[in-house]
Amino acid sequence: MHEDLLKVYALWGKEQARDVLLAEWSGLNGEVKRLKEALATKTAEIQELLEQTESLTTQEREANRKIERYTKRGQKAQKAIDTGTATDFGMALEQVSACTKLIDEVETELLQTMDELENTAEITASKRQAEAQLSAQLEHATGARDERKPSLKVEFDAATAERDGGREGIWRDLLTRYDRLRAKKVMVFADIVSGQCTGCYITVPSEQVSAHRRAVEVGVCRSCGRFLGEVS
Repeated sequence: MHEDLLKVYALWGKEQARDVLLAEWSGLNGEVKRLKEALATKTAEIQELLEQTESLTTQEREANRKIERYTKRGQKAQKAIDTGTATDFGMALEQVSACTKLIDEVETELLQTMDELENTAEITASKRQAEAQLSAQLEHATGARDERKPSLKVEFDAATAERDGGREGIWRDLLTRYDRLRAKKVMVFADIVSGQCTGCYITVPSEQVSAHRRAVEVGVCRSCGRFLGEVS
């Protein structure tokens, strides 16, 4: 490999070491962000369930009031029948029957409401447990990130200084090509395997491979523009 290409290769190695630190910080931050979003979602779900519980509780109270009201009305009509004080005996019987029917209907609705309340309470309890777990995970992830941050910054600053120092002594046109490849987020170097560039899998001319082996020219793939690395 040409000596100028070796300098670019060394720079790439330093850049990759810096990238590892960037990826670590991104991962630590990403985990904290993911857990925050998951916790916020879980908290919103619980709030929705609490509102649903409040609505069901209101329905339950209203149903109990209706049952109490219909019961009193039916008892009053039945008492009038029993004591013979009903002004219209037939109408009083109809009122007792109607109240009994209404009570049955409301009790059916009440049972459904109570079932929904029980189910909602179970779901809420489960989600509260999940919320507590997420909160603990978030606390742990935040602590791990904050604990790692000072030393990671020192390592990153050192790696950045190493990277910047590695750019010195490299031809400007090689740096320009290098920076363009980095901006594309592709592998800067590609090996030659069985005569093909492993970056684009296009055959590299044999005379270029020979010159690259003898380190008499800076090897660059004429197809994808990557720097050429090892030959095998």
